[in-house]
Amino acid sequence: MESKYCLYLEFDSSVEEYFPQPRTFTVSVGAELRTYTPDFEVRYVSGGRKYVEVKPSERAKSEHYQELFTGFEESLENTGASFLLVDETEIYQRPLLSNYEKLYQYRKRPTLDVRNLHRCAELISSAIRSRFLGQL
Repeated sequence: MESKYCLYLEFDSSVEEYFPQPRTFTVSVGAELRTYTPDFEVRYVSGGRKYVEVKPSERAKSEHYQELFTGFEESLENTGASFLLVDETEIYQRPLLSNYEKLYQYRKRPTLDVRNLHRCAELISSAIRSRFLGQL
């Protein structure tokens, strides 16, 4: 699910950058300390920052995760960062996800500049002619 969520981040114009598994935090849950590593840190163009957990809704509803997420959210107070829990209902939206999957393959391809393409063709032609004349 995390990789699918990355597609949403890639197409969100408010996202400046994001990092997977950014760091491990020590979180106070009741009387005990637990470690927690969010799935993503997302930095926004606005300067905002969120730690994101991508988790199936059934698992996220468990007492263990509810306590952990509450403790983590409390630990973020006064840091300028917030916490976001994302589940499968938000990720597997049709047709949005399938559209992102199709578009992503074209998004990362460099666009061809026709002038560069012509220059490349000239250089190849020149090299072929030089090689051919050198064999005569």
